[in-house]
Amino acid sequence: MCNTTKGVKNTIGGGDCNCIEGSSSFIGGGEENYIATGLSFSGIIAGNRNHVCAQSSIIGGGTDNCIRGNAYNSIFGGHMNCIVPPVGVEIVHSVIGGGDNNYICQSNSGIFSGSENTNNGILSVIAGGQCNTIEVSTHSVVTGGYENTIVGGTGSFIGGGSSNSINSASSCSFVGSGLRNTSSNIFATVVNGQGNVASGEYSFVGNGGGGGVTSSNQATGQFSFIANGQGNTAAGTHSSILGGTGNTIGAGFSYAAVFGNGVTAVASNTMHIECLNMNALYRGTTPPTGAAFGTVWVDTTGTNNILKII
Repeated sequence: MCNTTKGVKNTIGGGDCNCIEGSSSFIGGGEENYIATGLSFSGIIAGNRNHVCAQSSIIGGGTDNCIRGNAYNSIFGGHMNCIVPPVGVEIVHSVIGGGDNNYICQSNSGIFSGSENTNNGILSVIAGGQCNTIEVSTHSVVTGGYENTIVGGTGSFIGGGSSNSINSASSCSFVGSGLRNTSSNIFATVVNGQGNVASGEYSFVGNGGGGGVTSSNQATGQFSFIANGQGNTAAGTHSSILGGTGNTIGAGFSYAAVFGNGVTAVASNTMHIECLNMNALYRGTTPPTGAAFGTVWVDTTGTNNILKII
């Protein structure tokens, strides 16, 4: 046993080759754990080769974990997890729960578990998963998945999936899950699917898309909406595509709606469809009693059926 304490009011409970150079600190056991000089009120419960180089901070256990933030930081366990500030930045009140190779580089943030996650956001959380990143963002969350990224903005959320992203133009944006979906404006939402993009302010894509560029749904207009389908583009303000494939609403058409296959909007404030079946319309020689203005009916007077609008 070669435990060493160089400061005052320190305690090393057991283990081998543990060292405290600060004061009023504690190492419970394990091997080659280290609390740096000039620090006080820090602790390492157990584990191997854990280093605390921050005031009033603690490592619970695990191996090769490191805290170099300013103060009040914690790593509960795992392997090679680090709380390390960039040059000129102080880190306080950040937490890593466990996992391996996770990194926190800002204050008041957390990584609960997972592998190779990086949290460089303030007041932000990565709950788990692998290779997820929050970069220069505040109040944002990634709950899991693989290689999901939030860069910039504030108050954004990625639930899971793989290679989904929210970029720097976004705040309060959302990607639920799926593959390679992107939310890139304020209050923009992609719920699921593959390769879908919500880039208009307050835009929405529900699902669908696909592997190729032409398969993805693109909600680019302000308040634009795509419920589902493939290869649809809603560029008009308050435009809506309810489903189908290869439908388009251009930027010049606002309050337009499309449903079908390969339909292109040609007017604002208009519903566009590929085909409309109205077999259930009222039929008679006079309009239906009490029908409202705009009601469509079939006049059966004579030998021809004539479609009429009140």
